[in-house]
Amino acid sequence: MAIKTVPFQQNRVFGGEDCIVLKSHEDLVIMAFPLHEDTPNFHLSIGDAFNLRNALDEVIKQKYLNAPKGDF
Repeated sequence: MAIKTVPFQQNRVFGGEDCIVLKSHEDLVIMAFPLHEDTPNFHLSIGDAFNLRNALDEVIKQKYLNAPKGDF
């Protein structure tokens, strides 16, 4: 099980901090907003998680190069 926290500024006007917690559990990715009591956790299949990643890539329009393979 892997857990990753992604902090971000919730609102640029008021300067509040927030975070998203991502956790892998069996064949699911659980996305939680721990600072929001009224927001349920989202349970994404692996395919849905990749779709979310691809959507973020498209919205950001920033592509990163893969590390070259081979001996250096």
